[in-house]
Amino acid sequence: MQIINESFENAWSPSPTGWYQEEIASGSGGGSNQYWQQSVYDGNWLPAGHGDSNGAAAGNSVAWYNDYDAQAGQIDRLATNNIDLSATTNPVVSFYIYYENGGTTWNEISTSLTET
Repeated sequence: MQIINESFENAWSPSPTGWYQEEIASGSGGGSNQYWQQSVYDGNWLPAGHGDSNGAAAGNSVAWYNDYDAQAGQIDRLATNNIDLSATTNPVVSFYIYYENGGTTWNEISTSLTET
């Protein structure tokens, strides 16, 4: 049973419907305040250069975070509202990720589940 499937195809304002953005920690120093945004592939990525050259895993869009230009220590979250899994057994969360490694630091990408 599939509960949610998001390909990030619909317009963002400032997040896709059913999702929200949250700044967990502000950054400091060089760089600028960044946020999650939609990147669309039509043979090239817009904004430019952000993603696999084969396009998105499904559809033409992805959720993109510009960590290269972010301030040191900045942490932002793109999250869904609560999802009721009470009618499921052994639920599975999966997602596709593409990460370009051009720097000397690493970023943590994770899921968070809370039982209510």
